[in-house]
Amino acid sequence: MKYFQNISNLWGNVLTALGNTVYISLIAIVLGTILGIAMGVVLTYCKKRWQWLFRIYVDIMRGLPVLVTIFVVYYFVNAVLKMFFGFQMQQNTAGAVALTMFSAAQMTELTRGALQAIPKGQIEAGRDLPEPLHDTSYRNC
Repeated sequence: MKYFQNISNLWGNVLTALGNTVYISLIAIVLGTILGIAMGVVLTYCKKRWQWLFRIYVDIMRGLPVLVTIFVVYYFVNAVLKMFFGFQMQQNTAGAVALTMFSAAQMTELTRGALQAIPKGQIEAGRDLPEPLHDTSYRNC
């Protein structure tokens, strides 16, 4: 009987962990999508001086396992923050930052690939319409 009582006490911890997981995941998905779309547009349409910076970031983040990214953010970045600024990130914040960095890199490649898949004829047709330039092209980055 005592065994089942201990198991029933664990459900509160499981539900708390589930809530934290959903919260961190939502933050990472939303922020990663916003950052990834912006970086994908820059990689596709902007000048070369910005592209190399984002290309390096994306290649490094996509090459690292997510667990390594989480460890680097939680231990190394926290140590740097404490050394220079005197504060540390909480565990949930570090997890959200690491997952946001990873999802932003993934979303950047997805956006870049989607934008490069648009046929050239459709882009030219969009530019011929009487719309402002920023509606069909982001060449002025």
